[in-house]
Amino acid sequence: MTTDQTSESALAPAFQIVGDRAALFGALAKSRRAFKPIVRSKTVEVRPQNSAAYTFTYAPLESIQDACADALAENGLVLFDAVYSIGSDFELRTILAHESGAYIEAIQVILGMVTARGRDGGEYTRPIKNQELGSEITYRRRYAAGCLLGVSPEDDDDGNKSDGNEAAAVEKRPRTQDRPPSPKPQASRPQPRTQPPPPASAEPPERVQEPWDPEPGVPDAAAVRTADGPRPVLVKMREWLNAGIEQGIVPCGEQEEEDSAGPRYVRAQLQTDNLTTMTVGNARTIIRGLIEAGVKR
Repeated sequence: MTTDQTSESALAPAFQIVGDRAALFGALAKSRRAFKPIVRSKTVEVRPQNSAAYTFTYAPLESIQDACADALAENGLVLFDAVYSIGSDFELRTILAHESGAYIEAIQVILGMVTARGRDGGEYTRPIKNQELGSEITYRRRYAAGCLLGVSPEDDDDGNKSDGNEAAAVEKRPRTQDRPPSPKPQASRPQPRTQPPPPASAEPPERVQEPWDPEPGVPDAAAVRTADGPRPVLVKMREWLNAGIEQGIVPCGEQEEEDSAGPRYVRAQLQTDNLTTMTVGNARTIIRGLIEAGVKR
């Protein structure tokens, strides 16, 4: 077994390669030649406080998955993610696994406490909200997928941001002779006064029930095990993992040596005694990742 690891502390980002590199890298090289074009369908306008606004385009996570999933599967590869609770923080693991049991794993830490600004303008620290955590996970999953697969999901800004400058994606404008004539301005008419819209509710949106989620009303931060036993979502997660192993999408390592098994999180999830820090949100994320990887039930 060959392992490369980079880590500064228990809560530092880490990266490791485990198993047969030749099989893993060979399959990845073949997959990359078959990737479909990645569509950058999202445009974001950024308005810094001390400079002019700018926009950039990027490919959302589902566009990357749609462009790469078929080619990866045809070459015995699968890309998936898992989220763990570590004290008050969270750990996101993105794994590119090969059918041989070899895999590349990138680990990122998401801080559970964030800095916010109060009404008086002062700063204070509070726990991260579920919606904020979900957005952070999606953002990091997108960048991790791009890094592991070697694809670029957004515009290259030529290093301007790292230099402290803001780069704007400029839209190509038609030449003057190609532009349609500008309409003549119409005389403005006084508009009737309208009542301002009511303030938006601060209540978080109600969770949309997923067809595989047996407990749509349970918050993501809840533990997967209670005094009465495991929650239904934990049972569902184990069923999806077993299905992924049976279908050959998720390597289990049952025919391999203990130290060269597949992704560590798969084996950890199947050992219920090691789930004391796992949350319902973690289980839901794992199920979604398995569905995106092509597991059928």
